[in-house]
Amino acid sequence: MGFAVFVNSINCVDVSTLERLNVDDLSIVLVQDGVYHVFIKDSPVKKKNAKIYVLKEDLESRGLSAENVSDAEVVDYSKLVDLMMGEFEKMVWL
Repeated sequence: MGFAVFVNSINCVDVSTLERLNVDDLSIVLVQDGVYHVFIKDSPVKKKNAKIYVLKEDLESRGLSAENVSDAEVVDYSKLVDLMMGEFEKMVWL
């Protein structure tokens, strides 16, 4: 079971909190305006050794295409719920 960090903003990522997270099975889930991080080369969320997920519906609602995402797994709401119920033991929002 893993630990998930949900990021819902482009501006308010608490970098110090991300740096202090020292867990083996870390996932970062980009939702709402947090999806923009997937397109920022030096984003702090990409500096962690973590599996990155990005919510497809939030990409599309911002006029972005899942086809342009190469360094994260694009998931829909159904898959996100499956992850939350089956893969993530603990979840926090930043």
